[in-house]
Amino acid sequence: MNPFLITGYKSPEYFCDREKETKRLIESLINHRNVTLFSRRRIGKTALILHTFYQLRKGKKNILIYIDLYATRNQKEFTELFANAVINEFESGLGRMTEKLKNLISSLRPTITYDQFTGNPVFSFTWETEKNVEITIENMFSFLNSQKKEVIIAFDEFQQIVEYPQKNMEAIIRTNLQNSPNVTCVFSGSQDHLMISMFKDKSKPFYQSGELMHLEKIDSREYEKFITYHFKKGKKEIDKLASELILNICEYHTFFVQYLCNRLYSTDTDLINQQVVYDTLLVILKENETFYFNYKNLLTNNQWNLLSAIAKENGIKQITSKDFIKKYDLNTPSSIKTALDVLLKNGLVYFDTENYVLEDVLFKIWLQRI
Repeated sequence: MNPFLITGYKSPEYFCDREKETKRLIESLINHRNVTLFSRRRIGKTALILHTFYQLRKGKKNILIYIDLYATRNQKEFTELFANAVINEFESGLGRMTEKLKNLISSLRPTITYDQFTGNPVFSFTWETEKNVEITIENMFSFLNSQKKEVIIAFDEFQQIVEYPQKNMEAIIRTNLQNSPNVTCVFSGSQDHLMISMFKDKSKPFYQSGELMHLEKIDSREYEKFITYHFKKGKKEIDKLASELILNICEYHTFFVQYLCNRLYSTDTDLINQQVVYDTLLVILKENETFYFNYKNLLTNNQWNLLSAIAKENGIKQITSKDFIKKYDLNTPSSIKTALDVLLKNGLVYFDTENYVLEDVLFKIWLQRI
């Protein structure tokens, strides 16, 4: 198989480094400290959580539940996803239904269907009022709190709950968590400003409810060793300059490093040098050209021009500086701020504590070339 995974998690063999982060996460969770894990998108938060769960599962001391909230739009969808994750974890983990689980399912009165691909049961629910939904959430936490084993829940893309029309979700989850000493949580998110606001703002329910953990990029030396090892294992040779070039092109960003290596690994050549890296990169950019051009149709001229300017500048700190505006023939500072807000909200631009940069490294390279 191609060892450079783009999505998901398989095993430690295909997971690069993160030894310190894994150790810290495990140490926090087994000592009942909630963790707020945040970083820019696609740096590897989900893989780190799943890798941590893989390690914890060896000890057979915890019940581990992973929930991706990215697609949820409201309180009901959150609760349905939560309930399905809990029920499926207990069913698959035990191979049978305990009396407590049967009672829980009975109290929820779900409609049961079966996934056509996996055969796993899928539970859907009907609630007459929001209060009924809140009671279901309370019942779920109560059930988890009653277990003999300690429970660890990972809520991925947790900032999504801020977008729900029901504005009391933070308070509901925090209250239930406080009443469930047997449950510890990882709250993971990729919108730093929202995550920090949720956990550091004194007016918010989750204020100081767990330790903050910012996920940085993987150490370049460790990543280079990982790349070299897997190419060699696959009977392919990659020279040092080529592996360094991959990391530099991708700016050590996990997803893009994995993606470029995945493509290089799948080529027919047995020797990966700098030229092969450049050639493969150009193929990828060409493949995505229609997708990139589509952004121009979706954005206003001001937004597109600002996006292009940030890319060509390779990041900019003072977005409304006279020199920057003059160099790229941009509009007024107020219109730039308006355009920037849209780019930030849509995830096209990211503030990395020092500069505004493009979120998509390959898109940035493409913009620099046109």
